[in-house]
Amino acid sequence: MGPYTEIITQIKPKNDANFGVADVNDLIGGYIQVNTNAEMQLYLTKYSKRLKVGMLCYVIEENKFY
Repeated sequence: MGPYTEIITQIKPKNDANFGVADVNDLIGGYIQVNTNAEMQLYLTKYSKRLKVGMLCYVIEENKFY
């Protein structure tokens, strides 16, 4: 088996608990959101292995997508 954990169903909080199961900024590909442009630049360098072509980044301070 490789470096992955196989999941055969959805991940959900037990007993309808009120908390998230993942942070969007920890996932690979898709969408991220950050507070500032500087945070976006840091993310691009620090987490480059999480980046995929076509991703969106929303910068809250600027109310803008990149």
